[in-house]
Amino acid sequence: MIRSVSLVVTVALILPHLTACVTHRQGRAPATEAAGPNRKITGVTTTAGDEVAFDRPRPPEEVAGEVRPAVAAARIVGDSLIATARGAPYRIALADTREIWFEESEGSALRTLALVAGIGIGGFFLLAALASRSAGEY
Repeated sequence: MIRSVSLVVTVALILPHLTACVTHRQGRAPATEAAGPNRKITGVTTTAGDEVAFDRPRPPEEVAGEVRPAVAAARIVGDSLIATARGAPYRIALADTREIWFEESEGSALRTLALVAGIGIGGFFLLAALASRSAGEY
């Protein structure tokens, strides 16, 4: 019985973190509208029509005895966009961009609350069922 209760409590505490109640979306916007606190820049379309996808940020890592350098996240600095594309540094003036691609994530407090409430109610009914089953055994 105690193992069942500890399992229910553990799942109830971990499940909201695993589901994260976060929505992710990808989009494109002009350079003047592309910056945002939850936006990660993923690429650019230039005024010449070229599309350049940026490398994903990552820490330095060792592969087969060789150290691969870190890749910094794309960022806007002054009037330029600085990133890494295909392993090489990439820099473009914002005036030369048509669209900046981005990924955006946004948390939902209401969905998180609903999830936690649902888990709590489900856990209550599970414990009630376990308690009534074990009460019938005596």
